[in-house]
Amino acid sequence: MSCTLTSDCNPVVFSSTNRPAMASLWIMRLPGYLWQSFSDMNPRELLARHLQLREQLIQDFDLNLQTNLTLENYIQRTGDILVMQNQEIRKKDILKIIVEYNYFNKNSRTEWWGNYNQSSEI
Repeated sequence: MSCTLTSDCNPVVFSSTNRPAMASLWIMRLPGYLWQSFSDMNPRELLARHLQLREQLIQDFDLNLQTNLTLENYIQRTGDILVMQNQEIRKKDILKIIVEYNYFNKNSRTEWWGNYNQSSEI
């Protein structure tokens, strides 16, 4: 069974999936929107790994989980992220998008950690 888990630690959003990573996600990546793909994991293994890495992020960056779990908040946050991804794509010219798409397909990535590995601040 394919699934995706997402933890919102505003301003950081962290997702784990057992679906294969896609070039479109790579092209739309954002510094604070972290994701990883474990296509060989079943849902139980994926949940355990997601919770482990989420706890590490929360501790390392002193983050708090989003507590507003209403449908309205989910729709608002999802809309905000889509706007940011749209803005990110609009910054790129078509040649850069084609290069990134081809790069991803030749060097498949299974994760995006944004600024996580580069600094102590996201």
